[in-house]
Amino acid sequence: MNAQVLGTQLAAWRREAGLTQMQLAERMQTTQSVISRIEAGRSVPTIPVIERFARACGLTEIVLPLDRPRSQASADERRRRLAKVLGGYVFNPWDRDPSPAEARTLLADGLSRERFDDLYLDRLRQATIDERREGVEFHSALAVVAARYEDIDWNYIRRRLSEIRENEGPIADLMKRIDSRIRRRVRRALSEPDSR
Repeated sequence: MNAQVLGTQLAAWRREAGLTQMQLAERMQTTQSVISRIEAGRSVPTIPVIERFARACGLTEIVLPLDRPRSQASADERRRRLAKVLGGYVFNPWDRDPSPAEARTLLADGLSRERFDDLYLDRLRQATIDERREGVEFHSALAVVAARYEDIDWNYIRRRLSEIRENEGPIADLMKRIDSRIRRRVRRALSEPDSR
């Protein structure tokens, strides 16, 4: 069973019951972070946990989704899905055919065509200005991930966020929360077939 598909189903049960993650966690005698990890697909719950989840949502009978066989989307299909997420916004300056001056500036800043990981961290930091509002800073970070999702070194991102946490404190927690939202949105776009 796909953890993300299951998490999406459990989140739908919670929302249909009109509960927040915190309220559900209290009913289940667990923490909100456990509920968040399950719903985000970062943790696969056991059958007894799924039963507790359902009971806490007021359900007596449940149907769990099975993974449907999925064919691997082509690179063109993935690009099209990501373009849909971005709403036509083109972020990657290399895709815009930068002027020679812009190209020199990008390279001087260490932003080669291949290396957008540090740029993503920079955009995450900017997005913490207003965590709840999905402004230009958030969409800029989203664009970096959408443009290069499969090329980003996610272990590097995790290491850097840990270093930021050690050196700068709570801003890393904000960056992690925004990172989770962005990655969840892009993963969903990559896994959903387009409804034309």
